[in-house]
Amino acid sequence: MHQKKAHQRSLSLGFLTCYVLFLTLTFGSFLVQDYDNGFKDFLYFVGILVIENVVFSTKTSDADVL
Repeated sequence: MHQKKAHQRSLSLGFLTCYVLFLTLTFGSFLVQDYDNGFKDFLYFVGILVIENVVFSTKTSDADVL
């Protein structure tokens, strides 16, 4: 049980690092006035949100029950 919490903690820190990277990329694009990359940054952010939601989802599927 303790190992599972440690694994979730390291995953959480990894996702936090991804969010910090997103903020850095967005702010850097704003500083150099490169607005063409805004959509790519947004897709990166949405992708990380979806992946985090899938990884930390606590729902059990029907396959897990059987």
